[in-house]
Amino acid sequence: MQDKAVSPIIATILLIAITVTLAATFYTEVTPYFTQNQYFTPQAQIQVLSENHTSSYGYYVYVSYFPGTLSLHDVDLNIISNGTYVSVNLGAVYPSSTISNSGVSASITLYTQGEVFTSGSYILLNLSSPISYLAIVDMNTGSNVVTFSPDQ
Repeated sequence: MQDKAVSPIIATILLIAITVTLAATFYTEVTPYFTQNQYFTPQAQIQVLSENHTSSYGYYVYVSYFPGTLSLHDVDLNIISNGTYVSVNLGAVYPSSTISNSGVSASITLYTQGEVFTSGSYILLNLSSPISYLAIVDMNTGSNVVTFSPDQ
């Protein structure tokens, strides 16, 4: 009995089809890694001065370094004070607002160059209890731009 092989033309067509299929699969799997906007959270440096009075705690948060700008609507301020977590969007409180959450009341005043968070911006906070933690968060990535705790 004589075995017959696949003809050379069919073998060539099969090799080309397999190669094209593998190339297309590779292209569709790898392309998203190179075409997506890769956004990284810029890191800031802040200086915090505190002023404690008998009934309130004042904090002056100055942004001494920030390599870019963010819309205030893309920035959250997270505070833990007296064991209570408070989160506010800076765009919602611009230029100033008073909030109250589970026994913690805060007056927030923003001093910025328009409605953007950048170097030179500062936040004036008056709270009913002292801050144990403060974070400024980039809402585009959900990552902290900077954090602060008085123990640092």
